[in-house]
Amino acid sequence: VQMRSDGACMYSALSYSLTGVQHKFSEIINDCLSVFQLLPDLYNSGTDFSARRLGAFEDYVVFMFDCVQKIISDANLPKNSYLSFWGEDAHLRAISLLYDLRVYVYQNVNNKWSVFNTKG
Repeated sequence: VQMRSDGACMYSALSYSLTGVQHKFSEIINDCLSVFQLLPDLYNSGTDFSARRLGAFEDYVVFMFDCVQKIISDANLPKNSYLSFWGEDAHLRAISLLYDLRVYVYQNVNNKWSVFNTKG
């Protein structure tokens, strides 16, 4: 299934995989934020926003909400925000833990598979 290329493609793919529809991507993001709130080390060690020290967790929540609103209203995300908004390993870990499932990702750069939550 082709995902929209709006910056939320990974969240849309997870939404499609879990619910059968892409448009619930914002719920996936909210789920990730809930996990990050409970597991701050996952947020701190696994997100570009935290790595670049762009603000506290509360700032990240506002940033993500703003990006979601822009995508929903068909507005373009600012070029410099893509890296911090795109889905990252931390988001895959969060979803795999929250839903107790395994997530397999093939990385073309390394020609290898990654597995998140091997006990899921």
